[in-house]
Amino acid sequence: MNQDIPTVNCPAESGVHKVVQFLAKDGKHYLRINFGMEAPIHHIGIVSAFFDEAGIEYITTHKGVFPKGKEIEIEGAGKIDISLENRTAELFGESTDYKVEISQKGVEAIRQEYPGWTISHNPRRFK
Repeated sequence: MNQDIPTVNCPAESGVHKVVQFLAKDGKHYLRINFGMEAPIHHIGIVSAFFDEAGIEYITTHKGVFPKGKEIEIEGAGKIDISLENRTAELFGESTDYKVEISQKGVEAIRQEYPGWTISHNPRRFK
C-alpha cells in the first residue's frame, strides 16, 4: 500500500457527498469523498478509486470491489455534509452497496487528525 497518500481528500466545495471510510492493517484511517468524480458515483466507485490511488490490488464482484489482501478494509460508508467556511463535517447514513454504516471509531480517528475542524457522526440523519 502506498503510504504517501493523504488521510482525507477534502472537496473544493461545501455540500453533501458520498463518503467511504477505510482502515489499514497498521491502524491508520482514511476517508474518501466523491467530489471530482463523474456523478452519479456510487460507493463502489469511491472504493475502486481509492484502491487505485493507494496501489492496492482488488477484485470486482457483483457485490462490490474488495481488496485482494488483508492490508485494508472498508470500515464504513454513507454521506458527509461538509462546510468549508465553518470547518465542519457531519457524517451520516449508510451504503446500500456495502451494507455498512458510518463508523464512529473512524470518525473519532479522523477528528483527532484534524483538530481545527468540528467532525461529527449523526446516526439519526439519513438525508
